[in-house]
Amino acid sequence: VQLDFEDRKENKVEPVRPTPHKGPAKKDVLDYSKWDKILAPALESVSAEEIDTNYRHALVAESHGEFLLAEEFYERLMETGTENATIICRYGNLLFHKLKKKEQGEHFLSQAASLSVDPEILRHYAFALSQKGDSQAAANTLKKALLRNPTSADVYCDYGVEALRDNELGSELAEDSFRRALELDPGHMRTLYNYGCFLYEKGDYSSTERLFKRALLLEPSNTLVLGEYGSLLAANNPQRSIGMFSKALSIDPSNRRALLGYGIVLGTRATSEAEKDQAEALFRKSLKCHPQDAESLTNLAAFLACQRREHGEARSLYQKAERLQPNHVPTLCDFGCLLKDEFQDFEGASDLFERALDLSPGHVMSLRGYAELKIARARDGRDLEDAKTLLKRALRVNPHDADTLACLGGLLREGDSSREVAGLMLDKAIKIQPDHVTSLCQKGILLSSKGQFADAEIFFQRALHLVPNHLEAMLGQANILSVPPAGLPNSTIDDEYKETVRTFDRGGQVMRGMLDEVVQERFQRSARMFERALSLVPDYVPALCGYGKVLYQLDDREGSERALRRALRMDPHDWRTLANYGVLLVRTLGDTFNGEKMLTDAIRHAPEHARGELNDLKNQVLQLGEEKVSDLRKNAERARWESRWSNADSVNAPYDGRKFA
Repeated sequence: VQLDFEDRKENKVEPVRPTPHKGPAKKDVLDYSKWDKILAPALESVSAEEIDTNYRHALVAESHGEFLLAEEFYERLMETGTENATIICRYGNLLFHKLKKKEQGEHFLSQAASLSVDPEILRHYAFALSQKGDSQAAANTLKKALLRNPTSADVYCDYGVEALRDNELGSELAEDSFRRALELDPGHMRTLYNYGCFLYEKGDYSSTERLFKRALLLEPSNTLVLGEYGSLLAANNPQRSIGMFSKALSIDPSNRRALLGYGIVLGTRATSEAEKDQAEALFRKSLKCHPQDAESLTNLAAFLACQRREHGEARSLYQKAERLQPNHVPTLCDFGCLLKDEFQDFEGASDLFERALDLSPGHVMSLRGYAELKIARARDGRDLEDAKTLLKRALRVNPHDADTLACLGGLLREGDSSREVAGLMLDKAIKIQPDHVTSLCQKGILLSSKGQFADAEIFFQRALHLVPNHLEAMLGQANILSVPPAGLPNSTIDDEYKETVRTFDRGGQVMRGMLDEVVQERFQRSARMFERALSLVPDYVPALCGYGKVLYQLDDREGSERALRRALRMDPHDWRTLANYGVLLVRTLGDTFNGEKMLTDAIRHAPEHARGELNDLKNQVLQLGEEKVSDLRKNAERARWESRWSNADSVNAPYDGRKFA
């Protein structure tokens, strides 16, 4: 959300009025043949009329875009030692905005502010301070302006913006300032826009929409409002948001907010390469139009990382954005997420999240990203408690953020005592955003953990309908299909059994083994879904683990072992993989020595809520021992097993938790 001052293309400082004189009126047009004479060396004493003439010439030069010429006129005026604050302020603005001489411009604006208490001059000086990054000084200057003119909507709006930038002033003061500005001028466009952006970031979407609607009634072609309004509508009404973006781009084809918003809508919902190409073209056009813009770089990087899996290029773009704007919070946050998710660089990601939160303690995405990092690298319960604290902070800022509700719900569902609270949070997230895929998946996982597989399947299917290649939804559905009949409610098998009977019934006689056919078909569907997930992310440990488990149930012992070993190469401490592999060792080969060690390691690395169940599994498996199979099959399994452990000469070589070769 961009909370910024208005574009000061038209400076509102009033020119000095000419001294009344007799004779014909002078025309405000420059005679270019007389520049040399006009720019003659300054006289020791200059009359007020000559100062006024030079100032008018400077204004006309500015209006014609002759900024260097205007600078010469102003320099001549400065040589006279004038203390006219309006002239000095105008010169400061020319240097600061048009000629990009920031330090010189700020110097003259400061001089003008010291000579005058005119609220407009103070506003211009405050803007320069704000651009310099000194929000506190800018806010203090605006406070002086409000003392001089407490009925200025412009000053209240500027003060609200600075309050948001200065963490010490806070959002409450900003909101009060925006409200006061609208009380003074209900149609104040900059306040409608900035206040709307503030409420949007806060999560008050209905109030945001009211403000944007009012702004568009006043100025239907305001591209800033159209772009932000389109972003607001993107989550629940993508078609309408695309209409807003299209209208903004028809007015201004280089509008950054519309280009990025349109790209985000297409990119997040793309189901074909053509849609992805169109989204990428919009992001690249924004970057072409605004090559030094950190937000354009960040959005393109996020698209390449998520949709193209081009993590190297994404990292380079984030680094460039960080160099250009080291304090751009969205860049720091998104870059941290990339390092966390794709490079497992937790230290680098942690540094970026901490920097982002130092700059903006209430930045919801940074709070959530940092919490996810704490969960991912959780070494003990303290990390998980820190994650909960961060997520609760994010919800205090925005209680209606579906992503944060889903993340906290997913964390709370891990504990038996907090599952009900987790369910309520996930229900709230789905109510706020019915097509929120992460919430649907987390709800499905929660129901699966309770054994409510039929209900869980509904949520996974809804998620897959929205995003056909969503990894978590595919895994959730595949895991349910891989549950053996003993773990499923009778209705789940009965429904599929009856459907199969209608297909295969022969003369009223049900074929023998039909139930086994149904179960095998479920396992095969599960295996195909795991294969689909692994085609998208070949080294995804949960998919490899689930795939190994279902192959074991399909009697493909060698394929099962291959998948489980590959998972342990990626993460030797994944407790689910260790548990499944331990079961395979004991039941298939009778290798209770290594099997027991794997099951023990699984218990050690598992979260607290899963340890009791794993311990029961370990005792049950060790009690059952090796499956009763023919001697021929047993010998074949043992022969295949002989060379499994690297650097081991014996089948009884101890498992030591190392990564597999």
